[in-house]
Amino acid sequence: ANGVLNTNMRLQNLTTSPQATGTLSVTNLAVLGDTIGNLDVQLNEASAKAIDSRIAINGRGNDLVVTGFYYPTPVNGNNFDLTMAVNAIDLRSMEGLAQHQIRNSSGYIRGNLKIQGTMTAPKITGELRTDNLKTTPVMLGAPFSFPQEAIAFASDGIEFRNFKIVDTLGNRGTISGKILTTNYRDMKLALKIDARKLQVLNSTVQDNKLFYGKMLVSTN
Repeated sequence: ANGVLNTNMRLQNLTTSPQATGTLSVTNLAVLGDTIGNLDVQLNEASAKAIDSRIAINGRGNDLVVTGFYYPTPVNGNNFDLTMAVNAIDLRSMEGLAQHQIRNSSGYIRGNLKIQGTMTAPKITGELRTDNLKTTPVMLGAPFSFPQEAIAFASDGIEFRNFKIVDTLGNRGTISGKILTTNYRDMKLALKIDARKLQVLNSTVQDNKLFYGKMLVSTN
């Protein structure tokens, strides 16, 4: 990552209950070659047990704001009580963050999330939506679009409700069901995938030496 860093932070209680207050900003924050915008962090000590936080990323088509409280020592089992307003995430600017495993991306992700729990067991609720999202997984070489689809986050995992995938031929596939998890590390799949002649592979040996070619899939 790179960018221009400006900071005015105060650290205290580093050996007991670490806290940091102040401001931090990064202009033109770039990750793996893609600039994702300007990062602005504001931390204010609301009480001896809580830090009032505001983290924002804006620019380059991105507009994301996280506000709420961080508790160095858990309160009612929570280190976080945060709201994330995803006004816009431009997928094109996130290709570097995705280790360049996607390319030719366009469109946006939008939505709102509530973040609670701890670092080891976060509790995320809310919904993210695609807004004319298009991308091509590098290993597959097949472009996909996700017109206006929703991904729901609940206490027991991530839910897909007839989540549509469209290929360049206009053929569609849908994903329904859940990815069950309580800590976002251990995951169990309970998904149904339905497709009719969906183009899932359209690559050459230059894209992926292990497997390449053209493939249409019909499945239930």
